[in-house]
Amino acid sequence: MRVVKILKKGIVIYGEQELAIGTRYIMSDPVVDQINKISPRCARHVGEFEDFYKKLNVADLKKGDKVFLFRSGGIGDIMFMLPLIKYLVEKYEVEMTVATTLTYVSILQNNPFIKKIVIMPFLAEEMEKYDWHLMFEGIIEQNEKATKVHAVNLFLQEAGIDDTLILSGDKIPELFLLPDELRKVRVKFKRGDVPRDVKKIGIQIVASSPIRTFPIEKLVSIAEELVKQGYYIFLYGGQKQAVDADYMESIIEKNVCNLVRQKFSLRESIVAASFMDLMIASDSAFIHIAGALSIPMVGLYGCFPSPVRMLYYKNAIAIDASVACSPSFIHGHIPCKKGSPSPCFSVVDEKHVLDAAYHLLGVRDLTGEYPMYNEFRDGKPIQSILDHIG
Repeated sequence: MRVVKILKKGIVIYGEQELAIGTRYIMSDPVVDQINKISPRCARHVGEFEDFYKKLNVADLKKGDKVFLFRSGGIGDIMFMLPLIKYLVEKYEVEMTVATTLTYVSILQNNPFIKKIVIMPFLAEEMEKYDWHLMFEGIIEQNEKATKVHAVNLFLQEAGIDDTLILSGDKIPELFLLPDELRKVRVKFKRGDVPRDVKKIGIQIVASSPIRTFPIEKLVSIAEELVKQGYYIFLYGGQKQAVDADYMESIIEKNVCNLVRQKFSLRESIVAASFMDLMIASDSAFIHIAGALSIPMVGLYGCFPSPVRMLYYKNAIAIDASVACSPSFIHGHIPCKKGSPSPCFSVVDEKHVLDAAYHLLGVRDLTGEYPMYNEFRDGKPIQSILDHIG
């Protein structure tokens, strides 16, 4: 994240925002790059923000202090802030403002612990209104501790909090849905003739990064088998996944609701997730959305070990692709250098995913020894792969 000055003549339009010439803004590096693609050399780095950045440490907090937290994205990373936000407001009675990019505002909506949401890019002078600041850019991507420590704990520690003093249940993010939102999505389901008494299973088609994306052919096979057993499948994803969603829908054919084709917004998709009986997803957004909504989930992990993401979720089973090169802790939006989809997922069979799903649905218990499974209860994995991380 950096402070930039807009240089070119005229007004730069980024999304729905007008960025004025000669004005300093705070924005993430990817936004700077995007703006410069639109208007080459338009945004110039003019230095970090030490002149008005006062890093938060809970030892310095007083009742009524104004606190400013910011992280540009993605969905899970924004959600990792939520337990910290709740803790600071409840324990220290501070006033909380959170900044993020427009895409992720849906995660923060209706949160009673957040006084104000600021959309990035924002004026650098905005930060002068607050007593304390805390920036979370790079906390996961550029932090060696992130390979062993759960992400929520990283955020707590950054604020000077001893995370061991906080109960596991208080480390689960919360999302706040309004009755009117629930009603509107329920009406949409009714229009799609989704039976009320059938169990609903959500599948997130792809992760935010191709290296963490489970093979779509295996997801199709899993969905087909679940449909045979009488379950109804809901496909989750953004508009960039429309082709993949249409492909899955065409193969599954019946008992499938394509939320991507119906152009559900992120917020509507979150609300829709609250109606699910189970969520199946790669290491990505809907793992954390399901966790926040207390929806049972099966997480599919390769690049990262599941305990650093799923440890505190309830009714959760992770399937870790245990191969020589995993976990590799590779960030970014590039495919695995060894192939796409990531070859590590070749060791995860459709049967493994179905066994975990049926276990969480109460159909049958897991049987035999599955060394790649982690089932989480009360903040502890029954079987931890953390012991095997180098």
